[in-house]
Amino acid sequence: MDANEKLTWQVNRARGDKHIKEIKLHVKGMSCSGCEQRIQKVLGRAEGVLRSAADHRAAEVRVMFDPDRTSEQAVRSCIEQAGYEVSP
Repeated sequence: MDANEKLTWQVNRARGDKHIKEIKLHVKGMSCSGCEQRIQKVLGRAEGVLRSAADHRAAEVRVMFDPDRTSEQAVRSCIEQAGYEVSP
């Protein structure tokens, strides 16, 4: 995650929007920036997902979503359907 992405996350969290949920998931199978882009593209199309950032080096995906429009399980399912394994 670059400096601009970190700042965006901080600004969104500082807003304190109670309708927004942020999760960090451990994802197995990412090996390059292409994997990061694939996951972000899939999540970008998902209903209710506001922002995502994937990091293959840390094996993490951070997702901000509206829990009134989607769920953590739906986010996990999107990543798994893209061919990656999300740890519990």
